[in-house]
Amino acid sequence: MATTFRADTRAGLYTALVAFRTAQPSRLSEVYRVRPAHYNVPMPLAWVDLLSESASHTSGTRERVLSPSVVFMGEPIENDEQVTAWDALVDLAADHFTDYAHISANTIWDRWVITDETEEVESAGQVRLFPIVRFTFQNVSIREGRS
Repeated sequence: MATTFRADTRAGLYTALVAFRTAQPSRLSEVYRVRPAHYNVPMPLAWVDLLSESASHTSGTRERVLSPSVVFMGEPIENDEQVTAWDALVDLAADHFTDYAHISANTIWDRWVITDETEEVESAGQVRLFPIVRFTFQNVSIREGRS
């Protein structure tokens, strides 16, 4: 029997992002199912990123565990007001994701790791650093029968 665990997890995270954008339209401009091909769109934006996976097998059962991530990207931060707004966006997203214990049917996750990163973007010969916050959901798991 084919499984749709990965597709369902991506869809569930995308649904959570769309709901967040709907609730916070002035804080998040765009959301994507995958990393956008370019960044010449309104910011901040967010996307569902990597779906790292591990699995274990026992008699009659397979447990699949994903560590998917959601990324938020904003304009380069140049002053205290911008960093305060960015931190508020991350705090609101953390509160929002807490309400999504089941990213997709028959799954559960129990922790996340939030990391601050930067993305170098070159435009017209100039490199700018865009802030990124990555939410990595750990232990998104499902148990399936194994024959």
